[in-house]
Amino acid sequence: MDSQAPVTNESTASGKMHGEPSLMSVLASSCWNCEARTRTEIVYLIPHHDPALGLLSRLGFIQEPLQSPSNMVPLCPTCRANFDSTVDPGFVFLPVDLKYFMQYEENDYQNRCQQLLSGRKIEPRTFPTARNYLDHQIKQGVVRPTSTGGLYRRVFFKNFLPPATNMKHLELPKTFNGSPIATIRRAFQALGSLRCGAWSEVRDDLFKLQGLYSRCLPETPDLQDLAKPKRSVNGTRVMVLKACRNRINNLPN
Repeated sequence: MDSQAPVTNESTASGKMHGEPSLMSVLASSCWNCEARTRTEIVYLIPHHDPALGLLSRLGFIQEPLQSPSNMVPLCPTCRANFDSTVDPGFVFLPVDLKYFMQYEENDYQNRCQQLLSGRKIEPRTFPTARNYLDHQIKQGVVRPTSTGGLYRRVFFKNFLPPATNMKHLELPKTFNGSPIATIRRAFQALGSLRCGAWSEVRDDLFKLQGLYSRCLPETPDLQDLAKPKRSVNGTRVMVLKACRNRINNLPN
């Protein structure tokens, strides 16, 4: 099939693509996953119809508008169909260095606990951006300073590509300059698949990272109560501060 401009569908961008030519100009005529030079569709990593959008927004997973190029990846129709099935996906992709995201979250969590203890405003949780991840990998010497994105691994759960496909090549890390946290969220969804044996190398790290992201500061409900003019709250405040201090003391260095 001749190479054509990207098209849109139920789970893809509605309207003209805009911004970040580095994301689309290189990949628009080929599938990011299987690399076939064919008609592609611009697929949302976090789709507009995601039932958890409210929760994801509150947790900080949505860093930019959903129509941003950082939330998109160009895929051929076959790869799109297998990527879009969140219940039983054919493949997902995610950053190769999940430990960087774990350490980032630990540091961010500790900072928010310290803000609580010092009586300062508690800032919202932050996540590494595509630029943060790329800078980290450049610093580690994993990618060149001229790279357009950090390295990601593709994890295949189904054999849906043509027999002639060089799967060994597709298993190699590949650069991507979209939102890393959006790809991680997709990987979290795939943890529920019964085909998880395909990614035994990263599954434990994913479960650990999911646990870190699901934590709430121990004081959150109590602080909301403390703001209300009712009974004495000194005892509650002491308990909250102790709980937060214990959390900090138990964090790894």
